Order: sequence, then C-alpha cells, then structure tokens
Amino acid sequence: MMPDSLFSIYHLDNGLRVALAPMPGMTVAAQVEMRFGAVHEKQGQEGLAHFMEHCLMSAGSARFSPDAAEKVRGRFRDCNAFTSYANTTFTGSMLPDQLPDWLTVTGDHLFSPLFDEDHVRSEKGIVLRELADSWSDPSREHVMEFQRNFYGNHPKGIFVLGKGQVIKDVSCEELRSVHDQVYVPNNMDLIIAGSLPVKIKHLIETHFGGHSAGVALSRDFGHLSPPMSAIRMDRHAPDLVYKQQVNESSAHFFMAFPGPDFADTDVYDCRVLMYILGMSSYSRLVQRLRLKLELTYQSGAGMKTDRPARRR
Repeated sequence: MMPDSLFSIYHLDNGLRVALAPMPGMTVAAQVEMRFGAVHEKQGQEGLAHFMEHCLMSAGSARFSPDAAEKVRGRFRDCNAFTSYANTTFTGSMLPDQLPDWLTVTGDHLFSPLFDEDHVRSEKGIVLRELADSWSDPSREHVMEFQRNFYGNHPKGIFVLGKGQVIKDVSCEELRSVHDQVYVPNNMDLIIAGSLPVKIKHLIETHFGGHSAGVALSRDFGHLSPPMSAIRMDRHAPDLVYKQQVNESSAHFFMAFPGPDFADTDVYDCRVLMYILGMSSYSRLVQRLRLKLELTYQSGAGMKTDRPARRR
C-alpha cells in the first residue's frame, strides 16, 4: 500500500486530472467528476446530461453487457452516479483489491458506452417518470421560486432534469454524438482516497491513459451577485392544517443566506458555526426552539459549498 503521506495531484498526458489521497483503513473511495452538467447543454438538449448519466450506468459498454456490468458493480459496497448543473459524477466504494475492477468497468462505460435502442428506450421511461414525480411534488413551485430569487440568472438555478420532450425525442445517434464530444479525458477529474495499491498510477494509466483529449468545457461560471435586499416568501399550505385543532397546525420555516464557497478559508469556521447553531441535538437552535420554548419537534441547519456558485 502507498504511504499515507503521499497525497498527490497530477495530470495524465491526455489531460485527465488525478488526485490520490492514501489513508489508513480497509476500504477505498473513488469518483470520476465529469465536467458535463446542465449548464453545458445547448438549446434543445435540456436534460441530456442527466439522461446520459442514466444510460452510461445501465446500457452496457464495449467490454461489458448490461448484465455483466451489473454483476461487477454488485460486488462493490457502493457504485452510483448523479448529475448537477456543473458536473456528472460517478462514485464507488470498495475493498482495495476491487479497485482495478471499478476502474475497468467505469472507464469502459465512460469512454466506450453502448447506446442500445432497447436500453435507451427503457431509460427514457425511467427518466420521464422521474420528471413527472418532480413536477407532481407539491413543494416544487415553492422550490423553483426560491431558486429564481436566490440564484437569479446564475446556472446554479438550472433544473437539471430538463424537459420531457427532449428526452422523448433524443435518438441513440444524438446521444453518441454528444457523448463523443464531451466525454474526453481532459474534461474529467479522477479522485481516489483510502488504502491505495502501490501500483495505483499504473492502473490509472492502463484504464484512462489510452484515450485522446478533446475540447475542454468550462469549469468556472462566475460569482453570484449578492441580493439587493432581503426577500420574503409566504405561501399558504392548506395540507398542513390540523383540522381538529387548527391553532396547533404546523408551519415550515426556512431561511437562506449567502456564504463562502469551498475554497474560502472562512468555510471551515462557517461549518463549525453551523454545528453550534443548528446541526446537532445540542445546538442552540434545538435547545431553544424544541427543549425550552417547545415550538418545534424538528429543526436543523446546513451549508452548501458548491465550487462555481459562490457569493461574494
């Protein structure tokens, strides 16, 4: 195993950025952060980044049939993927001797996926159901209004699932064309942490080094403009009314403030502050609102530190 002190960041010749963090323990966590999200979609492609993620995780590759890939992934503690406005991320958690298998199956699906008509059609049904569930959520309109007010025109507020008609109409040929343009090594970051094998760099070169670079997509989308004034949103929620005792009905209260991003030194102080104020059963928020004033059963606090969507 690699010594714990040999943290490193380096690039392959094809532009793939690699971060290795050897740590004591018995497991390995790995992820490929693909620089392709909702913000990179062109008009008429809304939702393709998320749909591409589904297809890459289910439709097989040059070396693996869908069933064979599923069997390999089933050996890991975790193997998943998710899409945001800026990235598509593929994750895995496993034992050290399983890392070569994860690199093999992940690399083959990222660079050589099969866009089979039957599997693409199946994934369309799944994603369209996901879209319908999202639009049917009673809180959706409130969430969307909050995002418009808080994020303005910044891409952080983009609806990642996109448009149903785009998903219905997309062909396997279009998926292949978009994939070949953006799924290139210089649009990827590979991060691996844990009990790393001694020959980890050789493994990475074997599975990711043989692919050519392409056109790099943007990483930075600028700062969010600070709000000009406080914004208050009040919404009637009749479903929360306790009809037997109206005065005992519940209300949901939510506050959001701009804060530092992950690269600011203040982010660590803010995380400690979040814990003190609201992230534990001993926090001031819980102690006062729940235990002393008996106004709430549940309260909490959180902090998002997205890289590009930061406020000054």
